[in-house]
Amino acid sequence: MNTQTESKQDITQSVLHSDSDQITPIIIKTGGGGGDADGVTNQVSIQSFMKFESSLENTWEVARSADSGRITEVSVKDGDQKIEDLPIEPNLDPTSVTIYFGQDTMLMLGEEEILNSTQARIVIESNQVPFQITTRKGLVGWVDSTASFSEQVTSVVIMQGETQLSSYTSTNPDFLVSVIFTRADL
Repeated sequence: MNTQTESKQDITQSVLHSDSDQITPIIIKTGGGGGDADGVTNQVSIQSFMKFESSLENTWEVARSADSGRITEVSVKDGDQKIEDLPIEPNLDPTSVTIYFGQDTMLMLGEEEILNSTQARIVIESNQVPFQITTRKGLVGWVDSTASFSEQVTSVVIMQGETQLSSYTSTNPDFLVSVIFTRADL
């Protein structure tokens, strides 16, 4: 099945390892678009089961999670090939996932405002490419957004503090990164 056509329900069932409401996937899908006369068009979508907030009404380049918790797993799928499920043991170092599109453009999802091993906020930053909010949640929140990048995914790097946990080079324009965020006890 093409990653662009997978539904939230299908993706959620494939990445969740527990029925707990505390486990919340953030899904980043790339691919599609087919290109145009100016070059490659790569559609990137972010689907989240928790609310993110940004200061602009319909677009964002920086957004923060409304809930606190920690990144506990990252799964990477290149086309139809699942590369790895990488469990993350939260500590006082922030975990980040950086997706590169060519050499200069990137999308970074990482932890900030770390209070302890169970509480941090997620920030998503997109340099050079603003995302359009496609599904709102409340006045300043969103759960789905999309953007068009001029280049395909070239690599994904997963870090915890200064330590590189893993790195992948993309071989396919259809790329899926699932970040499992375990929310702190409310």
